[in-house]
Amino acid sequence: MNKLTSFLLKYKIVILILILIASLFFIIFWDVNKNNLNASVVDYDKVNPYILITDWNAIIKRDKIIKITKWNKEDIFKWDKIRTLTKSTATIFWSDWSITRLWEKTSINITDLHFKKETSTSNIKFDIEWWKSWSNIVRYLDSKSSFTETYDNERLAATVRWTVFEINIDRNYVHAVDHSIVIKDNSNNKDYEIPEWKIRKGLWWLDFLTDKSLENAWVNWNRKEDFIYVNKLITDWRKKIGSSISDIKLKQSIDDLLDWKTDNLKEVKGILNNSFNSENKQELNRFFVNLYQNVNSMPNDSSTIMLKANLRNEIIDSAKEEDKQEYIKDFLRLNMYDYIDSVNNNFSSSEQKLKGYINSYTERTLDKEYIRSLLKNFDEDSLKKINTIFDKINWPVKDIIKEIQDSALHNSPMENIKAINDKVEKTKDAINEKVDNAKEIIINIFK
Repeated sequence: MNKLTSFLLKYKIVILILILIASLFFIIFWDVNKNNLNASVVDYDKVNPYILITDWNAIIKRDKIIKITKWNKEDIFKWDKIRTLTKSTATIFWSDWSITRLWEKTSINITDLHFKKETSTSNIKFDIEWWKSWSNIVRYLDSKSSFTETYDNERLAATVRWTVFEINIDRNYVHAVDHSIVIKDNSNNKDYEIPEWKIRKGLWWLDFLTDKSLENAWVNWNRKEDFIYVNKLITDWRKKIGSSISDIKLKQSIDDLLDWKTDNLKEVKGILNNSFNSENKQELNRFFVNLYQNVNSMPNDSSTIMLKANLRNEIIDSAKEEDKQEYIKDFLRLNMYDYIDSVNNNFSSSEQKLKGYINSYTERTLDKEYIRSLLKNFDEDSLKKINTIFDKINWPVKDIIKEIQDSALHNSPMENIKAINDKVEKTKDAINEKVDNAKEIIINIFK
């Protein structure tokens, strides 16, 4: 004991310095990990992509034939060829938990499959040869990510970023269920947009179709399955963050948001600002992106729309200057579609909030051609609803809408069809008149 006391007295200054250094390291290490923890606790768990057989059998052609039976699963890879057999169904779960459902006798080839877990960047591409598929992209994909489904021997490519859509080779149509799809024709390098709620013919002319073309039993079944699936994702994610967040106040604030007890992020933002120092704004942005990724696919109602819109705005505000324009353009598009949903469903509270955000984002968008191309994809009825958003300060956007409406009036497909029909009728009349004249001449000759 005396030796220990003597040692401590002899080296007390050295020991004190070591304690101070250790304390400093602990404070720094704890602060960094606290920031990382706060950003990651609201993230979702990534997985290796796999296929689950939900009825009967399917096969994967790789270096060998792999047969999978009902309720069994198998990891999938680039260049896999997948075929569901008669009376069989399957679901592909991609790395971010987006899904693609395959109906019986459906055949697809995976031509690209790339995912970075640390950045959540994904590039998915597959070609459908037969029958039909339904895909639900549950996350917000930034410009570095892509989801593409090709068809007609890869001539046509449907590219989406946050969409629910179906490609039905059997019935020959492509259907944008939620948000929009861009169809690229690789034979002539032309793009065709399919806005939300619209259906286009699958091959060649890509004309718009009516709802009567839909295979309603298939559509309704998938929508029901999507509702169940998305709610399960939310439930599992909430359990994860419930066990991961140690800050009781932060946990309660997020619970309040998700339970619709509040529609603003003021309290969550206040807690995070205390957790993240001013130099770590990127980590704050990552937190809001992670939070948004998990509510992106939630079905729209007034409260959900408000939460999504508010989160989008926090992502823009906390983003680096060089990233703001990309977010503004993406979220302008998403807010416009949500605004139309709000009008159609009489969600008056979210209507007003979205008006403010849309006005702000159109004014802050540097790429005015983007606004023009975005607005061109809406039909006349939707354009009228959107036109009411913009106040008198935002006259340039109102002018773009008027220009599009005037152009549509003079160049609408129905007007063109009517003009062609009129021309055909006039030509028929002229031919009939000439035939009648010829008949009369012949009759006169032989009188």
